[in-house]
Amino acid sequence: MILDIEKTGDGITLSYFNKDGDTEIKDFKLGYGNFENWVLCSERDPKKSNEFTNWNGKPVKKVKARSFTKWSLYEFIEHLPDNIKEEVLAPNYPKMYSIDIEVEQVDGTWSSVEEAKGRITTIAVSTDDGRIIVLGWKEL
Repeated sequence: MILDIEKTGDGITLSYFNKDGDTEIKDFKLGYGNFENWVLCSERDPKKSNEFTNWNGKPVKKVKARSFTKWSLYEFIEHLPDNIKEEVLAPNYPKMYSIDIEVEQVDGTWSSVEEAKGRITTIAVSTDDGRIIVLGWKEL
C-alpha cells in the first residue's frame, strides 16, 4: 500500500508498507527534466497521440517536464515492472501502535477523556512487538 510519493530533484521517491507492516522506500532516478506530461496540442502536431485525447476529444501529446501531474504519476506507476508494482500496490497495512497520554490532576480530580484540563505530563507509544517509548516534559 502506497504511503507517500515525492518528487525529488531527479526522480520519484515512493514509500509504502511491506507485507510485514514496515515502511519501505524506493527511489526511481529519472534524470532532471525527464518527467513526461500530457498536454493539449493541435490536430496537425506530428507528436499528437494516435491513441489518446483529453476528456472532450481534443488532441494531446507527451512533453518533457521538470515535474509531473497526477495523471503522469498514475501512468508512471502503471508502467512499473510487474514485480515492483505488485510490491508497492499490495494491500498491506502498517503495524499497529497504541498511544497513552497522561495529564496532571487539576483541583484533585482527573480530567475527562473529552476535555483534558491539566498539562500533558507524558506520552507513551507502544509497538506491537512490546517496545515502548515514553516522552515527558521533564526528566523522569
